[in-house]
Amino acid sequence: MTPDKEQIKAAARVATDHPKVVGIKMYAGESVGNLPMPDLGHQEMAYKTLTEEKYRGVLATHCEHKALSNDYLWDPLKPSSWNLARPPNAEAQSIANQIAFAISSGFEGHLHICHTSTAVGAYLPNIFKGIIPVTTEVAPHHLTYSTKDMTGPEGVRLKVNPPIRDENNVRELMSMLREEIIDIIATDHAPHTKVQKTYHIDTPKKSYMSGIPSLDNYKEFLQGLVDGHGFSPEQIERLTYTNVKRIYPKVME
Repeated sequence: MTPDKEQIKAAARVATDHPKVVGIKMYAGESVGNLPMPDLGHQEMAYKTLTEEKYRGVLATHCEHKALSNDYLWDPLKPSSWNLARPPNAEAQSIANQIAFAISSGFEGHLHICHTSTAVGAYLPNIFKGIIPVTTEVAPHHLTYSTKDMTGPEGVRLKVNPPIRDENNVRELMSMLREEIIDIIATDHAPHTKVQKTYHIDTPKKSYMSGIPSLDNYKEFLQGLVDGHGFSPEQIERLTYTNVKRIYPKVME
């Protein structure tokens, strides 16, 4: 999705008609790439446009509120500072914004919040599930690592958007996933090379690209949920297949 209203209309048509297009992605904040829509006016317009087009498919959103970000706090020598540069309230506020826009516009599609990194952010959709179709997901790295794993120069390999959070938040996310307040485990796989995850003197602002590969250890991660965190095989099936099929029915066609 872009801020261009005509492009949004076209995207709605393609996502509705093309059998291999499973939904539309909105970057409601800056991440990797050149498709951010941080302006709240553009975001609200997008929901209204999708409603006008009678779009009933999935709108998947990356949620980080630009106005609450403090990117100047990012210090590559202290990799955990990325958690301060993109603070937890930036994610929670952006999720609240998307839910508010969906409700006020009468959006008829399914709002899916991608890769939630905070317990507050993950819980917000649960409050509104009786009002609009809204779901959320969590990625393995937000359940496996905390800011304590980002000490020292090697910690930059864990720079992701949204950031790795503190230990208390990791525990809360794990508990919410076990209770199935969170709907899906999604990898948020980013196939960046080691070069892309290092410092570049000519483009320092783009150094340490956010994102990590996460497909290779996905099976082991799921087994760890069963062996070490009390998840049943039936839960794993719901969190990795059944709920995906419900939210993204075209994936399974």
